[in-house]
Amino acid sequence: MNDNIYIDCIKEIIHSQMAIIGPMAISQANLSHDIIVDPNLTEVKVTTNGKQALNKLINTYAELFGHISVEVSREAVGKALKKNNIQEDISNIIE
Repeated sequence: MNDNIYIDCIKEIIHSQMAIIGPMAISQANLSHDIIVDPNLTEVKVTTNGKQALNKLINTYAELFGHISVEVSREAVGKALKKNNIQEDISNIIE
């Protein structure tokens, strides 16, 4: 998969987490040195491997909010893949 798909997945995860925890979702994403997110979630940059950045983001949310945040993230990745017409198994993306 190309990095644009990972960026779409990351945006979808952050957007889904924002519905639960508000703007804190963006600040938590920016704590990772792998992702840079602007305050409006219009631009996301991945500074490392896309898959690695995505999984670090999921782990960041999981450390704070537990397993439910992982499930929210899994649903968000599935939604992003579907939007991009990608038939990839989520377990190949999320570790």
